[in-house]
Amino acid sequence: MKRLILNRLLISVPLLLAISFTAFILRDFMETDAFDPLQESQNLPVSLRRSEIIQRARAESRDLPLFYFSIRPWSYPDTLFRFVIKSEKKRIKRFLHQGVPWPSVHVYVTLEREMVEKAAHRLDKLLVEELSRLDDLNAMSAKLDAMTDSTRAGVLWGKLKSSLHEMQKSRKWFPLFVPVPGWHGSHNRFHIWLNQIMRGDWGVSRSDYRPAWVKIREAVSWTLSINLVSLLVVYLLSLFLGEWLFRRKEQHKGKIIESVLFFLYSIPRFFLALLLILAFASDTLSPALHIFPSPGFFDSNPEASLLEQWSRYGAQLVLPVICLVLPSLAYLTRIYSIRLRDEKNKPYAFMAWSKGDAEDFITRRHLRRNALLPLIALLGMEIPALFGGSVVIEVLFNIPGMGRLMLQSILIQDWLIVFNILLLIGTFTILGKLLADLLYGFTDPRIRWRAS
Repeated sequence: MKRLILNRLLISVPLLLAISFTAFILRDFMETDAFDPLQESQNLPVSLRRSEIIQRARAESRDLPLFYFSIRPWSYPDTLFRFVIKSEKKRIKRFLHQGVPWPSVHVYVTLEREMVEKAAHRLDKLLVEELSRLDDLNAMSAKLDAMTDSTRAGVLWGKLKSSLHEMQKSRKWFPLFVPVPGWHGSHNRFHIWLNQIMRGDWGVSRSDYRPAWVKIREAVSWTLSINLVSLLVVYLLSLFLGEWLFRRKEQHKGKIIESVLFFLYSIPRFFLALLLILAFASDTLSPALHIFPSPGFFDSNPEASLLEQWSRYGAQLVLPVICLVLPSLAYLTRIYSIRLRDEKNKPYAFMAWSKGDAEDFITRRHLRRNALLPLIALLGMEIPALFGGSVVIEVLFNIPGMGRLMLQSILIQDWLIVFNILLLIGTFTILGKLLADLLYGFTDPRIRWRAS
C-alpha cells in the first residue's frame, strides 16, 4: 500500500507543475496587454507612459525570460524578452520576420526613440509617433519624407533615414529558419512566480490592491463548505437510494423513483436554482412556500469555522446545496444500483445465496464493497464538477465563494485572481483524484496486492 501511495504522489507532482505552468502562461498572456502605452491613458505623452510601464514591468520581473529554456530563430536576439512593451516587441518581431537583421533593427529603433523624445515641431512629433507604429519599410520611408524641412535638415533625421535604408538592403531570410536553443536557468519569470506561490505570496489584486491570497482564502471557506457538504450528502444519498432501487427494481415505486432521478439529471443546475428561488425563497408563487431566506449578502467573519458559518447561514445555504446535490445524485445512484445488479449475477453472490444467507446480509457483506468501486473512481471527477457547478450557484444565491469572485475578477480583468483560483481548483481536482485512488486501494485488496 505504501508503494501505491508513493506512486500516486509521484504522478501528482508533474500534474501540479503542468497546471501551475498553464495558469502562469494564461495569466501572463492576458496581462501582457496592460504593458502597452496604447492601452494606457492618452492624457500622458507616449514617452512618459512608456517609462512608467517599463518601471512597473521591471518591478514585476517582466524583463526576465519566461521559462527555464527557450527555442528561438537564429535571427532573434537572445535578449528580446527585455522588451516589456507589447507593441514594441511585436513590431520588432515583424521587422525580423521581414528578414531584417537584429543589429540593423536595434540601431533604427534606438534612433527612432531618440527622435520621438527630441522632436520639437508639433507636426513632426505626431509624424514620428505615427512612424513608431508602422512596420512597413516603404510606408516608414514615406512618413520620414513628409516631415518638415527643418527636421530633415537635422543630423538625427539623416541618421534615421540611413538606418532605414540599411534595413531595406540588408535583409536575410535564412536565419529565420534556423532554431537556436537557449538556457536561462532559474532566473526566469516562471521560477520566481512558482517560488512566490510556494511561499504564500500570491500577488496583489489589481482591483482593490489587497493580497490575492487573503481574497481567495475568504472565498475558499464558503466554496469548500458548500462543496464538502454537497459531496457528503450526494454520496450518502446515492448509497441509500442505490440499494433501495436495487431491491425494488421491478416494483412500481422503484420505476417512479428512477424516472424522477432521470428528470432531475436532465435539469441544468442554473435552471434548478432559479426554480428553487422562485418557489421557496420568494413570494412569487405563494407566500406560504417562502420557507428559506431570499439570497442576500453574507457578511460573516472569513476566519469563522465551517460549523460557525453553517450555524449562522445554514438556512441560506440549503438551497445551494440542493442544487449541487440533485443532478449528481441521479447519476451516481443509477451507477450504484446497476453495479449492484451486476455483482448479484456473479458466481460469488450465487454461492452466498446457495449457502442460505439473507439478502440484506449478502448485499452488506459482499455486494456493497465491489459495487462501491465505480463511485470511488468517480470521486475525482465529481469534485471538479461540483466546483464548476458552484460558479453559477454562488452567483445566483449571492454567495461570496470562489465562483463569484472569479466571475467578478473576469469582468474587471483582474487576471491575477482569476488564474490563481484556476490553479487552486486544479490542485483540488488532483487531490480529489489522489484521494479516490487511495480509497480505491483500501477498498479493493487486489490493488493493494499488485502495488505492494
